[in-house]
Amino acid sequence: MNFSVYDVLSKLLPGGILFSVVLLGQLVPKSDRLTDVLSLVIMYLVGYFVDAAASSIEPLLFTLMGGRPSTRLIQDQYQGRHQLSRLAVLVQHVQLTYPEQFADRSLWFDLLARTVNQKAPPRVTTFQEAYAFARNLSISLCLSLPLIQLAFHSWYLAAAVACLCFLALRRTKERAYYYVREIINCYMHEKCP
Repeated sequence: MNFSVYDVLSKLLPGGILFSVVLLGQLVPKSDRLTDVLSLVIMYLVGYFVDAAASSIEPLLFTLMGGRPSTRLIQDQYQGRHQLSRLAVLVQHVQLTYPEQFADRSLWFDLLARTVNQKAPPRVTTFQEAYAFARNLSISLCLSLPLIQLAFHSWYLAAAVACLCFLALRRTKERAYYYVREIINCYMHEKCP
């Protein structure tokens, strides 16, 4: 088992956000027995469940992003800022290497990721962890929004958190595209020099 700072932070910080809202908003009474270590354990567990929830609602996140980044980046008509410069080379390579999967571009990313992940380049792992961290942070901010309104009855605070949710969701989208682009670039570096 490898220790990853991103893995710990992607659980502690999102869990800490929700835990803090619950404690500061006095939604549950604070016990005198609540120590710092116990607080960290609770934050990690809450973050763990935020991670599980984020993974389950990822299709909804992709809908908010305008589609799966892994599918959008390999479309010929995609003109976003993450556009692949060598898409034609990738299309030609996949047509020759994987003719049975060529027609369904939604399968391409899994093929590319499987090949790249066999070597597990540290840069790809970092991009994947950064995406998971951003996703978990976005979800915890979105989940804390109704709790903040319930606990503090402040529309100003809720509006500020809603702005943070919007920014966090934009960052999640960017991180998703960075991760997908890194997988594709690593694959092309290895197979299509």
